[in-house]
Amino acid sequence: MKQHNEARHRQLALIRQDVNQGRFYQAKAQLTDLLKADGNDQDAWYLLAVSQRYLGELDDALSSLQTLRLLDPGYGRLYQEMGHCLLAGKETARAIMAYRQAVQFNP
Repeated sequence: MKQHNEARHRQLALIRQDVNQGRFYQAKAQLTDLLKADGNDQDAWYLLAVSQRYLGELDDALSSLQTLRLLDPGYGRLYQEMGHCLLAGKETARAIMAYRQAVQFNP
């Protein structure tokens, strides 16, 4: 089990690197596969939403964030990312509410 967790941690680190370097299609494909194996991985859902937002898939990103919210409503970055998605979709009032939630969970 420990080896599985370490391998998963390394895989997420590489995917995070893809996201940071703008390889969003590649990250999305890997995250989709990873989530098929373990749909409860909170970091994977977060990174998937980030990738989807950068790819202009705002509805999909918000859906991914909703799944993350069901898994862990206290995951602070979830609300920050939700704010980014809503702002990109020109939903300023809702974005501000999401950013406020983000600050509540992660001052």
